[in-house]
Amino acid sequence: MKRAAVLAAVVIALLFWLAEGNQNSAGRKAPERSAQPESPRPAALNPALSGPALPEAADGPEADPLSAIAAVLTSDANPDVKPLPDISTPAPPPLPGADDPGPGPAIERYEGRSGRLSPNATPAGGEVTTRVSSTGGVPTLTIWVPTIRVQAYAEVAIHATLTGEQGGAVVPEEVVALIARRGGSPGPAQPLAPEPNEFVLRFKAPGPETPSNAPVIFDYVVQARGQYLGDAFTRTAAGSFLVHSTGGHLDAASARVQRRGGNLVLEISAGIDRPGTYWMYAELWGGEKFNTPIAFGRDRFERLPAGDRLLSIFFGGAMVRDSGLDGPYLIRNLRFQQVDAFPPQEAEPIVQLPPTAAFRATEFN
Repeated sequence: MKRAAVLAAVVIALLFWLAEGNQNSAGRKAPERSAQPESPRPAALNPALSGPALPEAADGPEADPLSAIAAVLTSDANPDVKPLPDISTPAPPPLPGADDPGPGPAIERYEGRSGRLSPNATPAGGEVTTRVSSTGGVPTLTIWVPTIRVQAYAEVAIHATLTGEQGGAVVPEEVVALIARRGGSPGPAQPLAPEPNEFVLRFKAPGPETPSNAPVIFDYVVQARGQYLGDAFTRTAAGSFLVHSTGGHLDAASARVQRRGGNLVLEISAGIDRPGTYWMYAELWGGEKFNTPIAFGRDRFERLPAGDRLLSIFFGGAMVRDSGLDGPYLIRNLRFQQVDAFPPQEAEPIVQLPPTAAFRATEFN
């Protein structure tokens, strides 16, 4: 009995303590937000799009570009609108799979500047394509751009498909898109033109209005309306892409590949228009049809001044020798980024360079 009484007293005391804590927390004021700097007003959207100049963006930290775009698309609350992915903070790279041995122990020998290229690598490289689908059931609207990294003044293509229950194509009455610089307001709605099995909107990416170390983020929303199995439908999906205008570029014609110090070295001329810190990366492939991944090379170049500079990266001789593959080799997916800001600016990748000389694998160590 004494134990029961003591236990009851403890429980009652605990309940009173919890109730008092809830009252105190309810009475506390939420901490005040620190003052936010005023957002700069964005300039007009891509002049290649028809229509009047874009209105100015709303001021203050509460401005929501996606809400502004969606509000122009439809006056009704639409559950199909998905939040835009925050591509200014990309997800970390996936961990190597069970069949991926990773860069190998030689990555430490080469201080991270060269390692074994993943056997899962593809010759085409790893362009980021984000497909976004609508919610709300069938028909399903799916949208994408072939790569979220777009070069200034290059063509941008927004693709869309509309599918029914069995995956068959659904023909809508209209498919339109709105585009806005992040933090800005959208221009007029643009129709997507019908093409085989999809709808596409093509336009020219804008150039930089002022020099910037970071790419410019654009958000877009696509909406499809029509009839499906006798019922009216509206489907909406949203995505993003980045317009890059890097301050440097590589001259592929100047590339030279030679054996040096037991490694395979790539030298190439870089034209630096905007001083800063840059990063270069490339892949070495071999085999009869150059379809066997061997190694990657990469390096960071701090505080490069303006002008032409001879840069070099190397492919570790240990990986070349261990591959057992004699040359010629092929260098693919040569990338050059300005990394002073995040996300980094990136020049258009060089798909591949001419084959190297016929080196022997045993020449490397």
